[in-house]
Amino acid sequence: MLIVLLATLASATPAAAERILPPGGEASFGEARVDVNAAGRVAVAYERIRRGPDAIRVSVRSAARLGTPAEGRLVGRGALRLVRLGDRPADPHVVVWRRGGQLVASVWRRGAWRAESLPAAVRRGDALDGAVTRGRVVLVVGGSRDAVAVVRGPSGRWRAHPLPVGGAPRSGLVAAVARGSGRVVVAWTAGGTGPGAAVWAAHLAPETAVWTTPVPLMAGGTIAAPIVGDLSLNARGDAVASVNTSPRFSGPASRTVPIRFLPYDADAWTSLPDLGTGRQVAVTPAGVPVAAWLATTQLLFAAYDPASESWGPPEVAWDRPDDDFGYLYGAGDLAVDADGRVVVVAGVDPGPGPDDHFFVVRPAGGPPWSRPDRFASLYGSPALQVGGSLVIASWLEDPSGSGLPEAALAP
Repeated sequence: MLIVLLATLASATPAAAERILPPGGEASFGEARVDVNAAGRVAVAYERIRRGPDAIRVSVRSAARLGTPAEGRLVGRGALRLVRLGDRPADPHVVVWRRGGQLVASVWRRGAWRAESLPAAVRRGDALDGAVTRGRVVLVVGGSRDAVAVVRGPSGRWRAHPLPVGGAPRSGLVAAVARGSGRVVVAWTAGGTGPGAAVWAAHLAPETAVWTTPVPLMAGGTIAAPIVGDLSLNARGDAVASVNTSPRFSGPASRTVPIRFLPYDADAWTSLPDLGTGRQVAVTPAGVPVAAWLATTQLLFAAYDPASESWGPPEVAWDRPDDDFGYLYGAGDLAVDADGRVVVVAGVDPGPGPDDHFFVVRPAGGPPWSRPDRFASLYGSPALQVGGSLVIASWLEDPSGSGLPEAALAP
């Protein structure tokens, strides 16, 4: 089950978990997904366990009423995959789910959820990411080796645009869609885990619906067993990607992390200076790449400086010496909201049992950083999503956890 925590960065009170699903115990619910838009609306999609296929329901409400659960409208019966909200009142919303083994998209229009058939070529795939932007719904459907951009225009017709085939065998494909522009970026490992393995990427604009020719982000032989470590886009479509050694690799891992940047108005990637391992990357609304990482007992942050073509001086986001209450073990994720505020999720291992997770926030104008705000003790690794000035943290809970989605307002 997906456990969800939503953080709106407008509250001065400490983060406190709230229930976001209607009444019922763990046995009443299956999967859950959430999304948030720039208008401050939150979608909570979930499966109500029933005999036969589960009932999929969606509640859309103000973020201010996050902790006021509602039963939600029925979408259909099947397996939930993804939910995305449009930012404008005229934009549709979309829920992607699986019915009888085939992928279906339900679109909110004229006051009701209406199921629509996706192109036949993508019905057996999985929903990797999606966005609703400028009246369009943009989905990426596929798996670890392939991707298809599926675009629903204002006319309501779905069109599929497969990533060009060819080249070395693909694996570990990662996809992301920009919430504002709808730009699609995918990156993958080419050539397996051998000495010649490389990382490639391609992108697509929904207006043209044409994939760029795939290009290498990192040439073969640069690091051992490369995989896409992180891929992040801001709303307008600036993208930053990092490359790591696969954790499944039995040999020594690379001590550096190649970083690549793709401006929203360009087709060519730029190589940024490498960073050490354990980095999380993101892009500000102005198109500035940023990174967060752990250095011994300090959580550090830096922004790229285009003028000097180097990373700026590191800022200490949190200095936490090891003690009897645990040790700081890294930046779980990094995000930048529409106002330029930076949010880092930091994890502390207190010993046996679940880990403690904290929000650390940098104001839009720069330091000082906020005091760390503990929002949950849980199993799993939180991942952040951004919708305007709101930030969502979500994670897959260990079966020994509570098994119910929660949410909290972060400072």
